[in-house]
Amino acid sequence: MAEREDAGFLITPGGPLYCFRHHPAGDAPGGAPVVVFATSLMEERKCAYGALTLLARELARRGAAAVRFDYRRTGESPCADVRPGGGYAAFDRLSELEEDLAAVCSAAREWQPGRPLAVVGLRMGAAIALRAAAGISGISAIAAIAPVVSGAAQARQWRQRSLIRATFSEPRPTGSGGPGSKAGRVSAPLPGVAPPTWGDPPPGNDSGSAASGGAMPRDAGGAGRAASAAAQEGGAGKTIDLDGYLVSRAFLSEVESADLMKCDVPADIRVLLLQVSHRTTPAPEIEALAARLGPRCRLVCRRLEPFWDRIDDVDVSPLAGDLAEFLLAPG
Repeated sequence: MAEREDAGFLITPGGPLYCFRHHPAGDAPGGAPVVVFATSLMEERKCAYGALTLLARELARRGAAAVRFDYRRTGESPCADVRPGGGYAAFDRLSELEEDLAAVCSAAREWQPGRPLAVVGLRMGAAIALRAAAGISGISAIAAIAPVVSGAAQARQWRQRSLIRATFSEPRPTGSGGPGSKAGRVSAPLPGVAPPTWGDPPPGNDSGSAASGGAMPRDAGGAGRAASAAAQEGGAGKTIDLDGYLVSRAFLSEVESADLMKCDVPADIRVLLLQVSHRTTPAPEIEALAARLGPRCRLVCRRLEPFWDRIDDVDVSPLAGDLAEFLLAPG
């Protein structure tokens, strides 16, 4: 049976969110959920795009419904608040991304009423899902793939990579664009009321490769690399250029304070922790997180390449099996 998929924009208070829906194939088994995918950020999002598309399609083939989406001001989600001169921070607040996830989860429940709601999160997307779970109605399960347990460690890694790339790259002036947006572009007004309208992208937004669902999104480093990431971060401005992605200092501060070991996930939500690495035993931080989550948590260690950090394709079929077993099993 041919896959049935469609794309459109979800109108939210924070701006339009580009969403891609994977319809369940055939007669769905009893209790099959609607699954919202919370992707990772920045370069990891681009590298993982194809893999998450394959995982969503595989779940749909097995009877689940699935929704992938781009956070506000990233990917195909247009920027609704370009500042004078064209500049803006693609990532302004971590809490905004949690709001985006909550909005998509609400729309997914309206799209597929009666189905349980589940979230599959990758890296920072997994951290966002676990942090936001208490405030999102109806979540029955969360599958966290290689979750970022310590936001402070993640922020250090972003800074280090930015410094390394700035050192070995030709300086380019910081531009006005951001991930997935053309410099200085303001999208045309988008129609939409609740429940949201799905369909073709609105005028003024070039949907690019995402309209095909499985294609790799374009490299949208429109902000450009700073001549010196260290100098930029030490300046008086309110934004920091992390290898072409403008982030606000407030965003980076929120990420640094994020700690899943201090996160309270409601006790009625089942959790799958999927460690993806060269290890066959859990890393200390993953093992500690599993212990904190308690008996409702299942821990699986998969010896796979980190597909969010690779340009080449990685076979994620073992993960598809793990997700299907967890999400399609009776609660």
